[in-house]
Amino acid sequence: MKIVRRASELGRSLHLPVFGERVFPKLFSNLIELAPKEKGYSSTLKLVKALSAVAKKRGWKNILVVAQPNHTVRCIRDLKQFSFNAEADNYFRERGMYLYDKKSLQWYTRSAWQFWLREAPLRFLPWWLYDLIAG
Repeated sequence: MKIVRRASELGRSLHLPVFGERVFPKLFSNLIELAPKEKGYSSTLKLVKALSAVAKKRGWKNILVVAQPNHTVRCIRDLKQFSFNAEADNYFRERGMYLYDKKSLQWYTRSAWQFWLREAPLRFLPWWLYDLIAG
């Protein structure tokens, strides 16, 4: 919810569209351009591909990433693969907020060590293999 709130606040204050997954609460739906509903599990790369399709139609090239601070690096890397100018909103990093959730349904978002157990291999994969696995 903190990430959704931050993205919504930035969208409102900067008069920018906000793009995100359909899991966002309906409370924010008037502020967020939602990715098309997809089958199976959602991945960073699938979201970037969905954003790319919408961005092409709307002429978007510059992306401000609002994400869990440790996840931001891969988000930006993936966006740059699709020729976006991407940069991080460092709000959470500057405040030392790393936003892990012990009750998350995704095991790798419950703690830093669980996150890095999954994240490190994903960052080191060659792009073609990462795309095959995550895309």
